[in-house]
Amino acid sequence: AASRYYRGLFVEGNGSSADLNRELLALGPEGERLAAVVYAGAIPRLASRYRERGIPADVLIDTVQDIPLWMETHRVRHGRPGLSELNWLTRHLNGKLFRLGRLQFEFQTCPFAALVFRNRETGEPAVLSEAGIRYRGDGQVDGTCGLEDPAGGWTSDYEFDGSRHRGHPISRTGTASPNAIELPGNQWELALRTGDPVLNVHIPEGGRMSPEACRDSYTRAIRFVEQCFPDKPFKAFACESWLLDARFREL
Repeated sequence: AASRYYRGLFVEGNGSSADLNRELLALGPEGERLAAVVYAGAIPRLASRYRERGIPADVLIDTVQDIPLWMETHRVRHGRPGLSELNWLTRHLNGKLFRLGRLQFEFQTCPFAALVFRNRETGEPAVLSEAGIRYRGDGQVDGTCGLEDPAGGWTSDYEFDGSRHRGHPISRTGTASPNAIELPGNQWELALRTGDPVLNVHIPEGGRMSPEACRDSYTRAIRFVEQCFPDKPFKAFACESWLLDARFREL
């Protein structure tokens, strides 16, 4: 049984890994223990892929530390040994996610419905919403946290007429404004939009989130991609996390 799941998840890649993971967990406690065997058993194959890319062994060790971490989480939650955070860990063991210092990084495309511009002279960034996004009166996307604003909400517009970009700005704290602005095309270049290649940033458990530790991780990530994945250039770092919610400043 372990061999079948191992091949389906990490070798053949036939079908959906989510389906196989659901099938494993449907077996109950036995499936949870089997999952731990299957996922730990995929580490040697991952190590081989790392060597082919010239990825240092310490990156492998740090990355797969999520397996014992989630096994301990499973034990605390359920009172028995096993592994149940499978869809998340599939990314690690298929060589799509790497831990580099304090943070984890994953090759992905930009998921945000926004256009990021860079001032050609100063490098200053500016962000405009894509068209057709419904926002609440507080500038958050309508429906965020289950809250809708049918009375005070509004819908974004964006246009480029060949000389200037006109749209609704998004602040550094992630709030969109109903008041449109214009960015002259000769002063502002488009640097990032939905679908562009990015490094998605994940924040694993354990350790402080100091600015120094984060800067070190970002520096390592840039070097890591240049050395080990020169065929996968990226345009930006991207992160979606409740830890970044600007309302923490108010609280």
